[in-house]
Amino acid sequence: MRDVSTRITLASVVIIATIGIFHFGLAGDNDPGKQSFADMEGVESSVVAVARGDIHSVLTLNAKVVSRPQYQLSAPQRGIFTPYVGPGERVNGGDVIATVGEREIVVPVDGVVVEVKEPDGISVASGISVFDMQAFGFALEGQVAESDRYRLLDSDSYSEGRGLIDKGPGGFDCRLLGGPYVSVESETVITCSVADDIRMFDGLTGLLAINTSSVHGVLTLPLSSISGSSDYGAVSIVMEDGSLEYREVELGATDGSRIEVRSGLGEGDKVSLNPPDLKAGLTG
Repeated sequence: MRDVSTRITLASVVIIATIGIFHFGLAGDNDPGKQSFADMEGVESSVVAVARGDIHSVLTLNAKVVSRPQYQLSAPQRGIFTPYVGPGERVNGGDVIATVGEREIVVPVDGVVVEVKEPDGISVASGISVFDMQAFGFALEGQVAESDRYRLLDSDSYSEGRGLIDKGPGGFDCRLLGGPYVSVESETVITCSVADDIRMFDGLTGLLAINTSSVHGVLTLPLSSISGSSDYGAVSIVMEDGSLEYREVELGATDGSRIEVRSGLGEGDKVSLNPPDLKAGLTG
């Protein structure tokens, strides 16, 4: 009986000591200033490394056929706006109808100037609409979701689209008419002029695909690991000691799943898949 009692007593001591060690170990790890990300369960599934890859950004939009489509031309940069045409004037595709600073505004297809929206000699911001235009013929008008608006920032990087009509012609090229704008129905749309030799009917529905950008061999991360999805954002980088550090990054092209990281991180850097919230970037 003494041997059994001794064994039970020793086992109890070992269990109590183990619980004590486990308890105090967790208490130390729960110190907010000492949090170790590396010791968290499932850490491998919560961390991603910055890796090089290719990004092909193709945006596919629901679209409808419109006749004599109206569209807008915007300032390509900040600068002094100098228009060369007025309302009601007919213009041809390729005509230079204004300058903003040193940059020209070129008409993509034949049509008519509906309105000059800014006065001659005024300083305008990049991206502001300066002309309302109307093209001849037919076009596909694609509806742009709010979540995709920033994928269509740089209209200089794309000028062509591919169209498809439901139960009709498919796989045809079209010419984009400027960048996205807000229609009279308060929808954000982008318009793509269809060639005259492709038979169209007003009101038909289809799809419009735009290759907005392609980059190769760039640093990339999953979009879900970043706070922000255009121009600038922030990540929680995992340091060697397991701590998390707030890091601002410059962003580039995205395909809606992965995004280009232009600066702020290096290849192989480890980033938490849980992006920082807005408060993490505040100081003071």
